[in-house]
Amino acid sequence: MFVALVLVFLAPGCAQMERTQTHSASPVMDRVMARRELRVGGSGDMPPMNLSTKEGTVVGLNVDVAQMIEDAMGVRLSLQRLDFAGLLPALEFDRIDMIVSYMTMTPDRNLKAAFVSPYFISGKAFLIKRSSIAQAKGLPDVNNPQSLFAALKGSTSEAVIRKGAPQAKLLTAATQTEAIQMVIDGKVDAIDRRLPYLHGGGLQSPGRRPYFGDPPDHV
Repeated sequence: MFVALVLVFLAPGCAQMERTQTHSASPVMDRVMARRELRVGGSGDMPPMNLSTKEGTVVGLNVDVAQMIEDAMGVRLSLQRLDFAGLLPALEFDRIDMIVSYMTMTPDRNLKAAFVSPYFISGKAFLIKRSSIAQAKGLPDVNNPQSLFAALKGSTSEAVIRKGAPQAKLLTAATQTEAIQMVIDGKVDAIDRRLPYLHGGGLQSPGRRPYFGDPPDHV
């Protein structure tokens, strides 16, 4: 599976506001320009694309892209840190204007939001502690009650495990950090996430480094 780092806007047909005389084809952009502020949502815990410093500042490639858009539009940037599962609802209910995040483009999501072209594409991998998971050739090989997985709530990884390995046990996590800690602590056998994140997040625990294995061919 390949996933993309994308910009996500509210689809024009979903904008809940009365259209008056505007200067663009998008009421969302009209609001941004009138307010002179661009509210960008992200999780802030997907290193190396976005992560939070000890002082609570969110940094990374996502932030750099958002700042480039801010400069081009001549508005202020307001970064909103939200759990991944809350990003699209926040966009839908006008709490943010745009999402800059890893997010797989799916038909269901495209009904709710407008995706622009990806600017970073990566594959996926398993972060595991049980080596037998790495030998799996497909999800049927781990479709048993002995397999324990964690997935980010609301992610396509959650949907893939539920559909492809319904007999496996699955725990959902609100954040990437929580999910990876489940693997480190031995609460689950594996998480299926984007490769750059696993390299960025998995190396944060020296001495307890999990094994990086290729994922089963589930797509």
